Amino acid sequence: MDSNFDLDLAIDQACDRAQRFIDELRKNKPQVAASDSRMGDVRLLDAFLRQIPYPPQPDRPIGAIPLQGLGFGIVQSGDNSAPLRQNPVGLGSVEKGLKPLLNFIYSGEGGYDSYNRGRAGDSPGRWPGGLQKLTIAQIMELQDQNEIFAVGAAQFIPTTLPMALKETQLKGSDLFNAVNQDRLAVALLLGRKRPKLASYLKGDNNDLDAAQTDLAHEWASVPLPNGKGAFDGDSAGNKATKNVPEVRNALQLARSALMTININGPDIKVANVHINDAHHGTSQTVLKPKIKEFIQSPNCNSRGQGVSINTVVIHYTTGGLESAINTFKNPKEKVSAHYIIDKNGDIYQMVKDSDRAWHAEQANASSIGIEHVARDGDRLTDAQNSSSVQLIKWLISEYNITLANIKAHKQILPTSCPGTIFGDAVNDTILPKFKDWVAKNFSKSAAPSGQLGPSGLGLYIVQGGDTLSSIASLHDTSLEEILRINPDVNDPDKIFIGQQIIVARVDGDDLFISSNSRSLNLPVVISEQQLGPPTYQDFSHPLLGNVTITGGYMEPHLHSRKGPLKAIFLNEVLRTLEPSGRNIGIDYDVQDRKVKAWYGGVVTRAGNEGGYGRRVHVQLDIKFKYQGRPFTVFQAYAHLQQIQVSQGQKISQGQQIGVMGGSGASGDNDYPPHVDLSTYLFVEKEMVQLNPQALDRQLASGNLEKSQKSLT
Repeated sequence: MDSNFDLDLAIDQACDRAQRFIDELRKNKPQVAASDSRMGDVRLLDAFLRQIPYPPQPDRPIGAIPLQGLGFGIVQSGDNSAPLRQNPVGLGSVEKGLKPLLNFIYSGEGGYDSYNRGRAGDSPGRWPGGLQKLTIAQIMELQDQNEIFAVGAAQFIPTTLPMALKETQLKGSDLFNAVNQDRLAVALLLGRKRPKLASYLKGDNNDLDAAQTDLAHEWASVPLPNGKGAFDGDSAGNKATKNVPEVRNALQLARSALMTININGPDIKVANVHINDAHHGTSQTVLKPKIKEFIQSPNCNSRGQGVSINTVVIHYTTGGLESAINTFKNPKEKVSAHYIIDKNGDIYQMVKDSDRAWHAEQANASSIGIEHVARDGDRLTDAQNSSSVQLIKWLISEYNITLANIKAHKQILPTSCPGTIFGDAVNDTILPKFKDWVAKNFSKSAAPSGQLGPSGLGLYIVQGGDTLSSIASLHDTSLEEILRINPDVNDPDKIFIGQQIIVARVDGDDLFISSNSRSLNLPVVISEQQLGPPTYQDFSHPLLGNVTITGGYMEPHLHSRKGPLKAIFLNEVLRTLEPSGRNIGIDYDVQDRKVKAWYGGVVTRAGNEGGYGRRVHVQLDIKFKYQGRPFTVFQAYAHLQQIQVSQGQKISQGQQIGVMGGSGASGDNDYPPHVDLSTYLFVEKEMVQLNPQALDRQLASGNLEKSQKSLT
């Protein structure tokens, strides 16, 4: 027998072909079946399947049942010497992502104790004692004896149940209970029987029509993309009961949920999945992009024992693809890179990640080198950009690389590389456009660290339990130095969670630090009086949308009672306010419910915050001058229904950070939907509220300093 022959796969495919033929017979005239030559194959296959024993399986802990052949093995393209690292999948985690799709399917098929004898509805009532108390082997025996045909919530038929059993490595002696039925159904969704469906759900293709077609050929209640059922009108009485939009929505949500699974650990675990949201958290699975070809370069060696990958270095070739490949293949050249990205987006790999390529001298041992095919003066093509971003995101995920360690070649040693591919001039050593590209594409993907800014500017977000002394020790510096480079910190004993502390300054930082925030030039003057429906302030803004201000700045009534507060008003006068049921900042509604950042900056906190519900705090990339001194300014957006940013993320002015809601301490509907916007700073150790329009007017007049802590 051919050593490459896969008997298991051949049996699966034969079963599938036989099932399609049987389905065809049921749908058309079954009385002609006896004269069809294919019936002999069906009988032979049936006899063969009945002879397959259930091999004994080793004992294993609950929840550690692996899915085999479902595409979750991790192997590096081109790394032919490395064995496949097949991760044991905590199946419960996969089920969690796919459970809504399973429930959708079950609602059109049956319950966990449902069965029929070959025709829909021909077996009312429950099997005596319930099917879930039987083993899978007993269920299959009943099917062999024609006592039952389609069985369980997923309506497994005699040909699909053995296939699903083999995919999950469940044993015949395992119970046919709800948990195991879900596992078997997951195998039908992700296994080899329906490859287009599995590929779509796992993100390997984007063909929703093909996925729906596969789903419709597995379950009769699901329609084809044209709205008709694959088995409508067959002799079994099947009919599609779902509609096309709900099927497509269920598939899309399942795909999104499955793609949030994190493949960095020994098990696949579902991150914080918001099945009904467009935003799916920050632990989204990143798949390695397709490698066009692996071409081994001789110009490489071992990284050395204990050396880990922690940096990505960006290059350009100065010539064409063929020239670059030939150079890296030539041992006399003594130069190479791990990857080359062609202008059409194709990715070639020439050195295994585990080996050291020769591309950046002292950085070779711990870095991955990526060449982009370009000549002098060229910019990245759209296809190159897309492939480069996808590859780097995968490298970040695979090797836990920080944002600061995504570097241009010239940041490692003196060179003109990577040329002008990001728009920076060849002789530009500051690289603002390259740094903008890095921040834009990888801020949410990069591994968290004390360094939130680009290389050279160390920023640290204060966590619970931190002191300035512990922060100094963590970053190998002194308390005195921390205080010197943080003039805003007046009292070393009073720092707060979410505060940003500069922990390192490198000459030249100020040259590239920039703020992209501009004056909003609001068309109204925000009221500093009590507002009611007759006096609400409506306006339309190109960045913020259609806005209605429903609560004036620090208005004194109709809010929860507050103690004494300090606030700076539009005239830039600081006043101490008496205790009252006053507003903190302003309240506003936005018509499309999209809550957008008034100014750019860095998210210092995002999550539930007592009576404020879901709240996002942002340290702005601009400062407010008060009594001749610049102060760091923060804004907090409260009562959100959804949060769409995460702590440490750099955001731009006008970027959506959440969805307007009414969340509070008890739930999502504690208040009518609105945004509570607090703009604040710290003066002499105390929090002081700031009229956001006072900040905006300083920005418009040019009297406002750009923050020296802003990120590019």
